[in-house]
Amino acid sequence: MRVFDLRAPEPTAEVTKTRVSPGEVLTQDWNKYRSPVIATAGVDRGIKIWDLKMPRICQTELVGHGYAVKRIAWSPHWQDVVLSASYDMSVRVWTDGSSGGTGTGLGGAGPGGGRLMGVMDQHTEFCAGVDWCIFGGEGWAASTGWDEKVWVWDVGRIIGSR
Repeated sequence: MRVFDLRAPEPTAEVTKTRVSPGEVLTQDWNKYRSPVIATAGVDRGIKIWDLKMPRICQTELVGHGYAVKRIAWSPHWQDVVLSASYDMSVRVWTDGSSGGTGTGLGGAGPGGGRLMGVMDQHTEFCAGVDWCIFGGEGWAASTGWDEKVWVWDVGRIIGSR
């Protein structure tokens, strides 16, 4: 992962360069509430949460998919929740542990703190995309897959009331 500060006098100068995965990274997303926080995921089947203030240390690793993670998306409603879509035909909801859940999460000592909150497994082929609805009630999301279906999910109902 290479991060550049486009506001710098020389925007080509790297702010940070970090190896985030032993394999190919397929997706990334910035946290909408915590601007220095980014999530990456890919063929290693895990989601890694990074704080760009400490770019060489993975803050939290979320593991549970059976195959590569194709897409991730931070929630526009909850600062600690991220969705993932995988080639294992599932969409998963995770917390990174930063809002006082189990474990240390961001700001804690070392990796950890995140956990799986729910699984949505209605797709019959690879999941290719996932995103949140920013309008209406909080917690609505949609996923799409190679099965040519779009599923709309009430994530709040799956994970319980927040």
